[in-house]
Amino acid sequence: MTVSTTAEPTASRRRLTTWIEQPRIQNSIIFLIVVNAVIMGLETDSVVMVQWGALLTTIDVAILVVFGAPNVAATIMLFG
Repeated sequence: MTVSTTAEPTASRRRLTTWIEQPRIQNSIIFLIVVNAVIMGLETDSVVMVQWGALLTTIDVAILVVFGAPNVAATIMLFG
């Protein structure tokens, strides 16, 4: 199965692109990436993990869901 990249973008794809390119959305994505990087660094410290491990893991999973869910949805939309 091939997906044509030369076809005119659909209206929903144009709306999604416009939404994603908003500065507020771009800044939110950058913020989540930075927070996730800080969490990854903190997770390497056993003392921090003893005290804050559950919270850090919960935030980490939430960020993964934020980034993963749209990828799953896009894959389903593209390939059915």
